[in-house]
Amino acid sequence: MEKENNIPEEKKEKIIKVAIEEFAKEGYKNASTNKIVEAASISKGILFHYFKSKKGLYIETIKYAIPLLYDEFFKIVDFTETDIFERIIKWNLVKFNLMEKYPYIFKLLTDAFLDTPKEVNKELAPILLEYQKFGYYALFKNIDFSKLKQEIDVQNAIKIISWVFEGYGNSYIKTHKNEKGEIILDKNKIIDEMKVISNILKNGMYNK
Repeated sequence: MEKENNIPEEKKEKIIKVAIEEFAKEGYKNASTNKIVEAASISKGILFHYFKSKKGLYIETIKYAIPLLYDEFFKIVDFTETDIFERIIKWNLVKFNLMEKYPYIFKLLTDAFLDTPKEVNKELAPILLEYQKFGYYALFKNIDFSKLKQEIDVQNAIKIISWVFEGYGNSYIKTHKNEKGEIILDKNKIIDEMKVISNILKNGMYNK
Protein backbone atom coordinates (compact mmCIF):
# COMPACT_ATOMS: atom_id res chain seq x y z
CA MET A 1 0.00 0.00 0.00
CA GLU A 2 1.36 3.40 -0.97
CA LYS A 3 2.63 5.50 1.93
CA GLU A 4 1.13 8.62 0.41
CA ASN A 5 -2.32 7.19 1.04
CA ASN A 6 -1.73 8.21 4.66
CA ILE A 7 -4.07 5.61 6.09
CA PRO A 8 -3.84 5.56 9.91
CA GLU A 9 -2.14 2.35 11.05
CA GLU A 10 -4.94 1.42 13.45
CA LYS A 11 -7.58 1.78 10.75
CA LYS A 12 -5.44 -0.08 8.22
CA GLU A 13 -4.94 -2.98 10.63
CA LYS A 14 -8.64 -3.14 11.48
CA ILE A 15 -9.61 -3.32 7.81
CA ILE A 16 -7.00 -5.97 7.07
CA LYS A 17 -8.03 -8.14 10.04
CA VAL A 18 -11.66 -8.01 8.93
CA ALA A 19 -10.61 -8.79 5.36
CA ILE A 20 -8.49 -11.76 6.49
CA GLU A 21 -11.51 -13.34 8.17
CA GLU A 22 -13.76 -12.75 5.16
CA PHE A 23 -11.22 -14.07 2.64
CA ALA A 24 -10.46 -17.06 4.88
CA LYS A 25 -14.12 -17.98 5.29
CA GLU A 26 -15.32 -17.34 1.75
CA GLY A 27 -12.23 -17.55 -0.44
CA TYR A 28 -11.07 -14.79 -2.75
CA LYS A 29 -13.79 -15.18 -5.36
CA ASN A 30 -16.76 -15.24 -2.97
CA ALA A 31 -15.47 -12.75 -0.40
CA SER A 32 -17.76 -9.72 -0.10
CA THR A 33 -16.34 -6.20 0.10
CA ASN A 34 -19.78 -5.15 1.38
CA LYS A 35 -19.34 -7.40 4.41
CA ILE A 36 -15.80 -6.13 4.91
CA VAL A 37 -16.76 -2.46 4.96
CA GLU A 38 -19.71 -3.18 7.23
CA ALA A 39 -17.58 -5.12 9.73
CA ALA A 40 -14.81 -2.50 9.59
CA SER A 41 -17.33 0.37 9.97
CA ILE A 42 -16.07 2.22 6.91
CA SER A 43 -17.54 3.22 3.56
CA LYS A 44 -16.79 1.35 0.36
CA GLY A 45 -15.31 4.58 -0.97
CA ILE A 46 -12.77 4.62 1.85
CA LEU A 47 -11.91 0.95 1.23
CA PHE A 48 -11.20 1.49 -2.44
CA HIS A 49 -9.44 4.79 -1.81
CA TYR A 50 -6.86 3.01 0.35
CA PHE A 51 -6.69 -0.39 -1.34
CA LYS A 52 -7.79 0.46 -4.90
CA SER A 53 -9.64 -2.82 -5.46
CA LYS A 54 -10.62 -6.17 -3.94
CA LYS A 55 -7.47 -7.57 -5.54
CA GLY A 56 -5.34 -4.89 -3.89
CA LEU A 57 -6.93 -5.58 -0.52
CA TYR A 58 -6.31 -9.32 -0.84
CA ILE A 59 -2.64 -8.79 -1.66
CA GLU A 60 -2.26 -6.50 1.36
CA THR A 61 -3.80 -9.14 3.65
CA ILE A 62 -1.16 -11.62 2.46
CA LYS A 63 1.65 -9.10 2.90
CA TYR A 64 0.39 -8.46 6.44
CA ALA A 65 -0.25 -12.08 7.41
CA ILE A 66 2.97 -13.81 6.36
CA PRO A 67 5.42 -11.57 8.27
CA LEU A 68 3.17 -11.69 11.35
CA LEU A 69 3.30 -15.49 11.45
CA TYR A 70 6.97 -15.68 10.56
CA ASP A 71 7.88 -13.24 13.32
CA GLU A 72 5.97 -15.23 15.94
CA PHE A 73 7.18 -18.58 14.64
CA PHE A 74 10.87 -17.72 14.63
CA LYS A 75 10.69 -16.23 18.10
CA ILE A 76 9.71 -19.67 19.41
CA VAL A 77 11.35 -22.39 17.31
CA ASP A 78 14.47 -24.15 18.48
CA PHE A 79 17.51 -23.74 16.21
CA THR A 80 19.71 -25.77 18.56
CA GLU A 81 18.11 -29.00 17.30
CA THR A 82 20.50 -30.17 14.57
CA ASP A 83 18.78 -33.40 13.48
CA ILE A 84 16.55 -32.46 10.56
CA PHE A 85 13.82 -35.00 11.38
CA GLU A 86 13.61 -33.96 15.02
CA ARG A 87 13.58 -30.31 13.97
CA ILE A 88 10.69 -30.88 11.54
CA ILE A 89 8.59 -32.51 14.25
CA LYS A 90 9.40 -29.87 16.88
CA TRP A 91 8.75 -27.02 14.47
CA ASN A 92 5.42 -28.52 13.47
CA LEU A 93 4.34 -28.54 17.11
CA VAL A 94 5.01 -24.78 17.18
CA LYS A 95 3.09 -24.42 13.92
CA PHE A 96 0.10 -26.25 15.41
CA ASN A 97 -0.07 -23.81 18.32
CA LEU A 98 0.01 -20.85 15.93
CA MET A 99 -2.69 -22.46 13.78
CA GLU A 100 -4.95 -22.57 16.82
CA LYS A 101 -4.08 -18.99 17.75
CA TYR A 102 -4.54 -17.60 14.22
CA PRO A 103 -7.01 -19.90 12.43
CA TYR A 104 -8.16 -17.34 9.85
CA ILE A 105 -4.62 -16.33 8.95
CA PHE A 106 -3.62 -19.95 8.45
CA LYS A 107 -6.69 -20.64 6.32
CA LEU A 108 -5.96 -17.54 4.24
CA LEU A 109 -2.33 -18.48 3.70
CA THR A 110 -3.04 -22.16 3.06
CA ASP A 111 -5.40 -21.17 0.26
CA ALA A 112 -2.91 -18.62 -1.07
CA PHE A 113 0.01 -21.06 -1.19
CA LEU A 114 -1.83 -24.19 -2.33
CA ASP A 115 -4.57 -22.73 -4.52
CA THR A 116 -3.54 -19.20 -5.48
CA PRO A 117 -6.49 -17.31 -7.03
CA LYS A 118 -5.84 -16.83 -10.75
CA GLU A 119 -6.71 -13.14 -10.50
CA VAL A 120 -3.80 -12.41 -8.16
CA ASN A 121 -1.30 -15.09 -9.19
CA LYS A 122 1.00 -12.73 -11.09
CA GLU A 123 1.36 -10.34 -8.14
CA LEU A 124 1.45 -12.98 -5.40
CA ALA A 125 3.76 -15.55 -6.97
CA PRO A 126 7.04 -13.67 -6.26
CA ILE A 127 5.91 -12.79 -2.73
CA LEU A 128 4.99 -16.38 -1.87
CA LEU A 129 8.15 -17.75 -3.48
CA GLU A 130 10.36 -15.39 -1.49
CA TYR A 131 8.89 -16.47 1.84
CA GLN A 132 8.87 -20.12 0.83
CA LYS A 133 12.59 -19.97 0.02
CA PHE A 134 13.28 -18.25 3.33
CA GLY A 135 11.32 -20.92 5.18
CA TYR A 136 13.34 -23.74 3.60
CA TYR A 137 16.59 -21.90 4.29
CA ALA A 138 15.68 -21.51 7.96
CA LEU A 139 14.54 -25.14 8.29
CA PHE A 140 17.85 -26.52 7.07
CA LYS A 141 20.08 -23.93 8.75
CA ASN A 142 22.74 -25.45 11.08
CA ILE A 143 21.55 -29.01 10.43
CA ASP A 144 24.09 -31.77 11.11
CA PHE A 145 24.31 -33.96 8.00
CA SER A 146 27.24 -36.02 9.27
CA LYS A 147 24.85 -38.96 9.85
CA LEU A 148 24.18 -39.26 6.13
CA LYS A 149 25.60 -42.23 4.30
CA GLN A 150 28.75 -41.31 2.42
CA GLU A 151 27.18 -41.88 -1.00
CA ILE A 152 24.27 -39.51 -0.34
CA ASP A 153 24.71 -35.93 -1.51
CA VAL A 154 23.53 -33.35 1.04
CA GLN A 155 21.66 -31.24 -1.51
CA ASN A 156 19.83 -34.29 -2.84
CA ALA A 157 18.93 -35.28 0.72
CA ILE A 158 17.53 -31.79 1.35
CA LYS A 159 15.41 -31.98 -1.81
CA ILE A 160 14.03 -35.41 -0.96
CA ILE A 161 13.19 -34.47 2.64
CA SER A 162 11.53 -31.25 1.45
CA TRP A 163 9.49 -33.01 -1.22
CA VAL A 164 8.33 -35.79 1.11
CA PHE A 165 7.21 -33.61 4.00
CA GLU A 166 5.76 -30.88 1.79
CA GLY A 167 3.82 -33.55 -0.10
CA TYR A 168 2.59 -35.06 3.14
CA GLY A 169 1.49 -31.67 4.48
CA ASN A 170 -0.32 -30.72 1.29
CA SER A 171 -2.04 -34.10 1.12
CA TYR A 172 -3.16 -33.87 4.75
CA ILE A 173 -4.57 -30.37 4.27
CA LYS A 174 -6.52 -31.36 1.15
CA THR A 175 -8.03 -34.48 2.73
CA HIS A 176 -8.78 -33.20 6.24
CA LYS A 177 -11.23 -30.34 5.88
CA ASN A 178 -14.72 -29.88 7.27
CA GLU A 179 -17.75 -28.68 5.31
CA LYS A 180 -16.63 -25.07 5.81
CA GLY A 181 -13.24 -25.76 4.26
CA GLU A 182 -11.48 -25.47 7.62
CA ILE A 183 -8.52 -27.76 8.35
CA ILE A 184 -9.28 -30.52 10.86
CA LEU A 185 -6.13 -30.51 12.96
CA ASP A 186 -5.37 -33.92 14.48
CA LYS A 187 -2.00 -33.18 16.06
CA ASN A 188 -1.36 -36.68 17.38
CA LYS A 189 -2.13 -38.26 14.01
CA ILE A 190 0.15 -35.85 12.18
CA ILE A 191 3.08 -36.29 14.57
CA ASP A 192 2.71 -40.10 14.54
CA GLU A 193 2.68 -40.16 10.74
CA MET A 194 5.64 -37.79 10.56
CA LYS A 195 7.60 -40.07 12.87
CA VAL A 196 6.84 -43.03 10.60
CA ILE A 197 7.99 -41.04 7.55
CA SER A 198 11.10 -39.87 9.42
CA ASN A 199 12.06 -43.42 10.34
CA ILE A 200 11.69 -44.59 6.74
CA LEU A 201 13.90 -41.76 5.49
CA LYS A 202 16.44 -42.28 8.28
CA ASN A 203 16.74 -45.97 7.40
CA GLY A 204 17.49 -45.03 3.82
CA MET A 205 19.76 -42.05 4.46
CA TYR A 206 21.52 -42.47 7.80
CA ASN A 207 24.46 -44.65 8.71
CA LYS A 208 23.50 -47.53 10.97
